[in-house]
Amino acid sequence: MFSTVTNKGPDRAIIPEMEWTSQALLTVDIVDSGNLVEITVFGRPRVQNRVKSMLLCLAWFHREHRARAEKMKHLEKNLKAHASDPHSPQDPVA
Repeated sequence: MFSTVTNKGPDRAIIPEMEWTSQALLTVDIVDSGNLVEITVFGRPRVQNRVKSMLLCLAWFHREHRARAEKMKHLEKNLKAHASDPHSPQDPVA
């Protein structure tokens, strides 16, 4: 199966590119008590590399999103603790 992908060049000209679209088979095994998964990708080497790259990007995004969520939770907890502290000024003085 072929699909057409269009890219824009430096002068914003549309550059058509023919790309071979293949299928890949993935198997997912849970290891390490559910904290880690092992993914095996079957298919052409180029497809395997593209799927690997996509999965690594998704994993990175997920880790970053989780870290930001934890940081926000920590900040909210500190703000609530600071707001309920009777010794802290409620209105900042300019």
